[in-house]
Amino acid sequence: MIGSTLTFDPSAKNTCEIGSVEIRRLTAADITDLQNKSLVELNDFYQENIDDLEEIIADKNTPENELPGLKEELKSYQDLLKYTKQYQKYRAIYINPFILAMPQETLTNDKIQIKALNSENYEVSVKTLGVGKLIGTGNSTTVEGNPNDPNLKCEWKPDLNRIMMYRTDGKQTSSVDMEFCSYTLKDQATGVSSAGLLRAAFNNIAPIAKDDEYRLSPENNLTVMVNPLENDSDDGDGPLPSGKSAFYQDKDGKEIPIHIVKLPAGVSLKAERQGACPDTYQNQTCYGGQLTFSVKNNLSQANYSMDYAIFDADEKMSEKATILLRNTVKNTNTSSSGGGAIGMWGLLGLLGLAGYRRLRK
Repeated sequence: MIGSTLTFDPSAKNTCEIGSVEIRRLTAADITDLQNKSLVELNDFYQENIDDLEEIIADKNTPENELPGLKEELKSYQDLLKYTKQYQKYRAIYINPFILAMPQETLTNDKIQIKALNSENYEVSVKTLGVGKLIGTGNSTTVEGNPNDPNLKCEWKPDLNRIMMYRTDGKQTSSVDMEFCSYTLKDQATGVSSAGLLRAAFNNIAPIAKDDEYRLSPENNLTVMVNPLENDSDDGDGPLPSGKSAFYQDKDGKEIPIHIVKLPAGVSLKAERQGACPDTYQNQTCYGGQLTFSVKNNLSQANYSMDYAIFDADEKMSEKATILLRNTVKNTNTSSSGGGAIGMWGLLGLLGLAGYRRLRK
């Protein structure tokens, strides 16, 4: 890190003077503004890269000399996916400690040699600092607030090749606080080390609502009973802490997370449970349990579509999804034609009428 501020050792920053040859020192960067992201999207990203790399490796047109590097990259993504799933925690942050660090350089026979930044060359250790505000620099650095918060965890996972920050209680970080850990990189050969700061905030990830399709049948008077939550989830946050619900419950403990944006004309809705939606939507109705949709005109042949969203236990709303009520009623009416076209039987009738007129004459 050139010209940067390093909390634990401000004097260790690397410099670059014009006209001089500078030997860089091992520097563990301060990594700030860390936030948890959707675990679903993270794992999807790893899987997409695995699929792409497998396709490239299997392609006969891929140059032979590129295969070793591609296979190494594939193994890296496979390990990330495997061990992220193995170690996943609620609202965890996964941090690569080498991503911003500066490697140690040595000058040997007028040549600068660099030791690659990886867990084979450097040991990684971590320490939990607490929650609140950071005060001071260097050895006097402390956290003002809750420096001994037992729910904040910071762990190095060698097989995942990531530092994990998470809370065992699943709480979101308040708007006036930050959550702090430190990490240290140590050269396994020389013992040279450097420490960096990790500053993070834990946020609520929106729940996931997915499109649903249900069939309306005349045998059921165009009425269908459904539960849109069956394929919805709050998996973006990761595995729920024990005892925590995935979806919104009102003050009476009723689970009513489903918000129908607008019910189509001609469709009625009855719900197992209903009540006010949370937060800024409290003047609207939310539903839970089994929902029963009925088409008021049981002769209707139309499909009906509506948008809906869901709220998680912390009252965050998902993106909109669609409920489609697909009508299986068939149109049995024969189409009638207008002027300008006649059928075979009409033509025979006209010919018969013409013959009758000739006989009359």
